[in-house]
Amino acid sequence: MAKPLLQKPDPESEGKADAPENVHRLSNRFDADKLIAQVVSIEATQAEIEAIMNRAREQCAPLRDDIKQLKADAREIDGIPSKELNAVLRKRKILRQADAIREKLEEDQQDIFDDMEHALGQLSDLPLGQSALNGTRG
Repeated sequence: MAKPLLQKPDPESEGKADAPENVHRLSNRFDADKLIAQVVSIEATQAEIEAIMNRAREQCAPLRDDIKQLKADAREIDGIPSKELNAVLRKRKILRQADAIREKLEEDQQDIFDDMEHALGQLSDLPLGQSALNGTRG
């Protein structure tokens, strides 16, 4: 019969370095009790994260419903095509994320970043790059 992976040490052999449980636990270069404590702590923290995420999902649900209604109004009332509207929204989100990447850099790093983008052409020959350039100038 195999021993369970997370077996508690025998109280009678505690403190005896040559006890079979202690030799096995230390021969793998870690202390099983410390491993158990770390795993329990990590799992508790993961559970906290999951609880926070669940609360956030619940709080966001009404906002997601609002967005659905706004998109439906855009389609039904204003005649704006859904697929194209969603594409525009995705593109604008991506461009904001790209801008945020640059903004996180220090000023001298931004200058180097700009030089690198210029040297690479930063997609300026492609339709997306032209569209982005036209959007920032207008």
